[in-house]
Amino acid sequence: MIELLVGQYDHQSDHSISAKWRPVDHNLTYTDAIYHASIVSWRCVSPVAISKKARHFKSVMSNAERQLPSDRPGVIHIGVESYSGAQVDFSRHVANMLETRFFKPRNSRLRWVYGNYFVPEATTRHDESWAITETMVPYKVGSHRTEWPLPGHLLVSPENGGRPGVHWDGKE
Repeated sequence: MIELLVGQYDHQSDHSISAKWRPVDHNLTYTDAIYHASIVSWRCVSPVAISKKARHFKSVMSNAERQLPSDRPGVIHIGVESYSGAQVDFSRHVANMLETRFFKPRNSRLRWVYGNYFVPEATTRHDESWAITETMVPYKVGSHRTEWPLPGHLLVSPENGGRPGVHWDGKE
């Protein structure tokens, strides 16, 4: 609806829409009249916002680390919904990398954190309501010699269906 009203859809922005329209009787997904609409779009690219998102990563990592056993090396997956644009996602990645590198495990032998980044894809197909692009970044915890245990490991996408790299590298 935003793309219809504005003429384009910026996937890197957040949007709020308030509108009154008349849906088509036989299919509520469509409309045949729009009476009024107001759309506000914004991007949150401030250093403070990026820092808060990175702190969220650290709190998830801390909570997950408490669940790991202390008698063997451990790995954590952290899923991040990521649609803020390449610049913000790269900045968040750097902050997450630093948080992970200097993280001090309390109860475990945490060695690696897999940052699984999920970017929603815009689609109008009815059978693709969960269309995403998934990429993964391995973050090393502290200083150790434990090798990266599961290269290229994704959570929800087929292992052979992805592409190398991260979604913000510009290689589509």
